[in-house]
Amino acid sequence: IAMCGWAAFRAMNPGINSTEKPMEFMFLNSILRSPSFPPHDAWLSGFGISYYYFGYVMMAVMTRLSGVLPGVAYNVSHGLWFALIVGSAFGAAFQISNLKSQVSKRAMLPIVVGVMAAVFVVFLGNLEGTLELAHQNGIGSPDFWQWLDIKDISGPATTGGGAKAPRYLWWWRASRVVHDYGLNGDDQEVIDEFPFFSFLNGDLHPHTLAYPFAFLAISLARNVYRGKEHDARGKTQEAEGKRQEAGGKTLAAGGKTRISHLASCILHPAALPWPDLLLYAICLGALGFLNTWDFPIYLFVVVAAFALRRWQEAGTLDDKVIIDMIVLGAILGIVGFVLYLPFYTSFQSQARGILPNLFNGTRFPQFLVMFGQFAVPGALFLLALAALRSQVSAWRFWLGALGWAFVILLAAALVGLALGIISPDGRMVLTALRTGQTIPGLGVQDVGTAVSTRLLDRLLNPWTALLLALTVVVIWKLIRQSVTQPSSQSVNPSDEESKKVEPLTDPAVPFILLLFLAGAGLALSVEFVYLADTFGTRMNTVFKFYYQVWALWGVGAACAVGMMLDDAALWTPFRIVVGAATALLV
Repeated sequence: IAMCGWAAFRAMNPGINSTEKPMEFMFLNSILRSPSFPPHDAWLSGFGISYYYFGYVMMAVMTRLSGVLPGVAYNVSHGLWFALIVGSAFGAAFQISNLKSQVSKRAMLPIVVGVMAAVFVVFLGNLEGTLELAHQNGIGSPDFWQWLDIKDISGPATTGGGAKAPRYLWWWRASRVVHDYGLNGDDQEVIDEFPFFSFLNGDLHPHTLAYPFAFLAISLARNVYRGKEHDARGKTQEAEGKRQEAGGKTLAAGGKTRISHLASCILHPAALPWPDLLLYAICLGALGFLNTWDFPIYLFVVVAAFALRRWQEAGTLDDKVIIDMIVLGAILGIVGFVLYLPFYTSFQSQARGILPNLFNGTRFPQFLVMFGQFAVPGALFLLALAALRSQVSAWRFWLGALGWAFVILLAAALVGLALGIISPDGRMVLTALRTGQTIPGLGVQDVGTAVSTRLLDRLLNPWTALLLALTVVVIWKLIRQSVTQPSSQSVNPSDEESKKVEPLTDPAVPFILLLFLAGAGLALSVEFVYLADTFGTRMNTVFKFYYQVWALWGVGAACAVGMMLDDAALWTPFRIVVGAATALLV
């Protein structure tokens, strides 16, 4: 249904003549015509394509198998990839919500959650469309729109404008809601696309082509999280015997224990048997060929899911759990890289390292416009879990979390400062501050005033970074408590006790928290650092990382909403608030 529907939509506007579509069409044709790999670059004679082009190889294979013309194949691929994302988002959420929940006995719940995830991820836009409609119809004061500071709707609202702005491609603004400024006050474009915008725009860029495989990685992480040690190692007792034999039958204390355990982990991996590890390396390593940025992101998600499972099995986050996690990450990372080594040998990245983001933080209103439809249900989920799972009083829980959030911000700021000192751009600013010279290319005369003003502005507006850091700390505390807190149920419960059902005790809760944690970490990182590229700003880093936050939070929010609405043990008024807020945001 999704494929046929979007193919029909694309048939109404099949032009391959704007934005990045001509380049993508060139990649497809170059791969179809090249006699060997790396494929030739049709726009740079004598050179191969130096880009992550695996998605276009897939398109070329489908073109050859179907026998259609490349132009037709390009547009039909829109429908195919749209359907792949819908199906993979559905599948990931279906699996997560189907973790043998003891709360719900309804077989339809995973299907409902899967459909909800597909809608959240693929069909929803951000909240800019609602603001666009309000601005066109005179809603909101001039001060409000100026405070929101989204280009094209930052001026006073108009009246009688109807539902559509008169400017060309009015819907384009939804992909540019984050607004940065240069040191001299000039506008800096920041991209914050999301899947529906990408398909509406018609580009088939690597971030879109890799998206179904990102959800495949989430599903793989779910399988690692719920995989029993018995299933992964054959038989638990036999595997433990092999480990003891590899370590000298009796593991000595201290360094010898760690070395022996490390050796046995490599010989007998705790996560998966070697054939499955190879399959995981193929799937995760493909992300490096599809959209290189995604490989480390989802490698972390898979390894963290395994660490969470081992933590639950061991009951403590000890050295053995950490060694198991490191070994799995190293195996998947190295094998995933080596399997696609022919691509890397011909690939030249434009990235020049990591630079500090000193002057531009995402303003919290703009962050909510981008992610409010996921952040609000996610926040309600965390609040409910904190109230139910906290082992200390509420004020101690939140005060402690806030303290650690400030520690994270301080550490991140120090890292950014260190990067600023060692980076060429940072040294240029420091030299200009010391000598009073104009910064080349910026035209800033009074460097000291400009820098101090921007740094003070960041210091007085830390809300996005602070709330994201607080989210990371709260999720970590909740995960730790979910692992270490003993069950409130008695071993031999009485009739009255057996009738009591604790709310939000589904085994999927820690994994959902992991998805929110990974997304919050990605969003927090671009508040302090960005990858240096030809753009010279954090524009592309925000684009790539926010796109993955959308995937992680979209699936996580769907699972969290489904769980909260279905959990009869949860306070009914709270469930009503969750349902009403989610419906309003959708």
